[in-house]
Amino acid sequence: MRAKRASFGTLKIGIALLWGFLAIMTYEQKQALGQKQLTNPWEAQAMIESRRATAPLPPIPGGDPGLWPPPPTEKIELAHDMTAANYVLVFDASFSMNQSQCSGSISKLQAAKIAVTNFITKLEEKSNVGLIGFGAAPGAEREYQWGFVSGGARASLIQKLKTIRAKGNTPLLRAMNMGYHMLQAQAQRQGGYGQYHMVIITDGAATDGDPSRLAKDIALHSPVRIHAVGFCLGGGHSLDMPAFTKYSAASDPRALEAGLMGALAESPRYDSAAFEKKQ
Repeated sequence: MRAKRASFGTLKIGIALLWGFLAIMTYEQKQALGQKQLTNPWEAQAMIESRRATAPLPPIPGGDPGLWPPPPTEKIELAHDMTAANYVLVFDASFSMNQSQCSGSISKLQAAKIAVTNFITKLEEKSNVGLIGFGAAPGAEREYQWGFVSGGARASLIQKLKTIRAKGNTPLLRAMNMGYHMLQAQAQRQGGYGQYHMVIITDGAATDGDPSRLAKDIALHSPVRIHAVGFCLGGGHSLDMPAFTKYSAASDPRALEAGLMGALAESPRYDSAAFEKKQ
């Protein structure tokens, strides 16, 4: 009997040691994974923003657009080029972008990636450009992939664009808010000089609220210009507001690219001589 009890006790100790070993291995793997994620700035940004996905963003400030941007709340580094044009591309990566309507033998997502890549490469070299790819699985946290690069350093942004996958619904409202604050932060670095454009590509209505009020607030209280392209919608969109946005409908990849390039055609060239006089 004593031998059986001793054997049972030894078995319990062995099981406890095994569970302890597995727990340590799991913890180390999680730690290594976390460190691996943080070594990639794109993944780190996406992970941080994912955690903030349900947190409210600062409101769009009211007041005179001539007083924009609001003063920074902390010390910032001024931009190298204070008169640069700035573009943020708000890119719909919802599940419906996997469909091939209006895009021939490729998906709408692939067609949009080609159009956006061409848009980025045709920007003036000194222009700054940002990207916000958005989508979300129903019932799960929203997902955003984003970044902002200065001047001609665009290879990393185009590479990030290639990795975006379409899934879930369309949290366009929050993506636009993120884009606005990205532009506002850059405006603070440029002292308010330069141009500021938000370029939106979407194939459907927002699932996190009506973005038209936000678009109006941005247009009324800042110099940010909103350009929206509805891809394969077959009808209107809440961002089709001639007084506040520049909207175009695209029924094929060629029209999609033309709609994006329209943002460049609508962008007045900034008079650097005027900036020099103010200094």
